Amino acid sequence: MSSLNSDASSPRVLIVEDDLDLRELMSEILTDEGFAVSPASTGTEAVVYLKNHPMPNLILMDLSLPEMSGDELMGHLSAHPDRSQAKIVVVSGWDDVAARAHKLGADGFMKKPLELGTISSTLKRIMSPG
Repeated sequence: MSSLNSDASSPRVLIVEDDLDLRELMSEILTDEGFAVSPASTGTEAVVYLKNHPMPNLILMDLSLPEMSGDELMGHLSAHPDRSQAKIVVVSGWDDVAARAHKLGADGFMKKPLELGTISSTLKRIMSPG
């Protein structure tokens, strides 16, 4: 689980997604947009990543993850001392993804299947100040 793009000036993104194809697609899109991307395939991998690296600027997280649910991962993120430094975006195919994201305290959501043309614009909107 290494960063795909390690430019120190790039906004850092942690993608927590168990679907390899989707994780790689999101990584490619975000890398092309100038983000430094680190992937995790489980909630457990994400927790280990956060123990060993600075809090990223953005965390994209699925809710249906192996080993640890998205709800459990969000509990770990909420308790992290640097939580305020990261925007958290829930990525899920669940019909109630908007309500779940709001209940969990996420900064935004994207519903699967993702529309490729809107991934970058949605994330830029969420990442913009104010």
